[in-house]
Amino acid sequence: MGTTLSRKVGRYWTRKDRRVLLVGLDSAGKTTILYHLRLHKAIPTLPTLGFNTEALSFHGLTLNLWDVGGQDTLRPYWRHHFTGTQGIVFVIDSSDHERVDLAKAELHGVLHDDQLRDACLLVLMNKQDLAKGDVDVVKELALEEVCQSRKYLVQPTVATTGAGLEQGFMWLCEHMNWLFLNMPDPGTKAQQPRHKNGQRKKQSHAQRVGREIAQVLGERKIHLVVRVVALIGERLARSVLTETLSMQKQGSTLKTVTGRSRTLGGAFFTLLKERVTKETYKDIYALEDQKKKEMKKSKVRAARIKTENALMGGFSTQLHLHDDSKDAEDGEVADVREENPRFIERDSDHDMDDEA
Repeated sequence: MGTTLSRKVGRYWTRKDRRVLLVGLDSAGKTTILYHLRLHKAIPTLPTLGFNTEALSFHGLTLNLWDVGGQDTLRPYWRHHFTGTQGIVFVIDSSDHERVDLAKAELHGVLHDDQLRDACLLVLMNKQDLAKGDVDVVKELALEEVCQSRKYLVQPTVATTGAGLEQGFMWLCEHMNWLFLNMPDPGTKAQQPRHKNGQRKKQSHAQRVGREIAQVLGERKIHLVVRVVALIGERLARSVLTETLSMQKQGSTLKTVTGRSRTLGGAFFTLLKERVTKETYKDIYALEDQKKKEMKKSKVRAARIKTENALMGGFSTQLHLHDDSKDAEDGEVADVREENPRFIERDSDHDMDDEA
C-alpha cells in the first residue's frame, strides 16, 4: 500500500500537465475565455477557423487548452482532439435560445464518445449579462441523463469581465487531479506498451503533435507529419495546418497537375512546400525517397531474376529435347539390328578388320 501511495504521489508532483478541450457552438465566446485566462483581460477576437492552443499555469497545474472552432463545418473535426483529454469545457451562449437544441445535440454527441468517458465536464453558461430569464437553458440540456457517473459542473460566466471563470476552472482542476490520481498506473502493459527487452516505449513531443495533426488531416503517412514537426517545429506546423483548414472552410482547394482536388493532407504538404526551404523539404522526404529507391531496386532485381529463370528454363528445355532426339535415334538403330542379324555380323566383322 505504501508503494502504491508513493507512486501516485510521485506521479502527481512530476506530471502536472492537463489537457483541456474547449468546445461549443460558434460565437459562444470560447476564444474570449481562452485569452482572458491567458492575459487576464478581454481582447478583440475573430472566429476560429481551425483551433487555438495555449498553455497556462493555474493553481499548480499546467493546462494545455485547445480552443476548437465551432462552425458547423469544423464540428466534425472535434473528435480528432479527443485523445488524451482529461477535462471538457463546453461553452454555451446563454442569450442564444434559438440554438439551445443544437448545443444540446452537440454536447451529448461529445459526451457519448468513448475516448472521453472519464473526462470531467465543465459547462460555462457564458454571456450572462445578455441572458433572459424566461428560458431554463440548464434544464434544456438534460445533463443528468447523459452525465450519470461523470463529474460535471454548470458555471455561469461573463467572458468579457472574467466573472465565474476562476471558480469554474478551479473546480475543473480539482476534479482532474482526483481523476489523475485514481486512474490506472500508466506503467502497466495495458496503458503503455513495452519493447521486447522490457523497456517502456517513449513517445517524443514531435510524435505526439505529429499524430494529432495527422488525425486532423486524415493523413495515413503519420511518419511524414511527425518528421515535419521535428524539422520545422510545432508552431510553424500548426500554422500551416490552420491555413489548410481555413482554405477548406472557404471552399478553395488546391489542384493537382491533372486538375483533381487534393486531399486535406496533400493540401497541407503543398502549402508546407511554400513555407520552408528546398533543403528542409528534401529532408522531410529523405526517408520516403530512400524507401522508394530501395523498392525500385528490389523490383528491378526481381525482374532480372525472373528473366534469368525464364532463359534458363528455355535452355533446359532445348537440352531435354536434344537428349530425347538422341535417344530416339539410338532406339531406331537398335531396332534395325534386332530385325537384321546379318547387319550385326557385318558390323562385327568390320570392327574386327579395324582392329587388325
